[in-house]
Amino acid sequence: MISFLVELHTIQSQVQNLRLPADSSEILFIVLEKDLLSKMNVRDSTFYESFSWYLDHADMMYDIYSAVVDSLSLRNSLVRKVEE
Repeated sequence: MISFLVELHTIQSQVQNLRLPADSSEILFIVLEKDLLSKMNVRDSTFYESFSWYLDHADMMYDIYSAVVDSLSLRNSLVRKVEE
């Protein structure tokens, strides 16, 4: 779940940075999300059911998103170092 969410948020950020019209951004995000699900061999229904379960278990969702934020922060830090 953590690695999927890290990649999903990365895709979301990339799509937002394109500054496309809202409808185009939404379509592109959906396509890229489906591609990610396929790449990670996860059915969309499985992901949405799992995500919904974690929403009902806030303590576990907090732990997952803490790891997601840490991973994204580390990735961002590494990218900035490379750019320097």
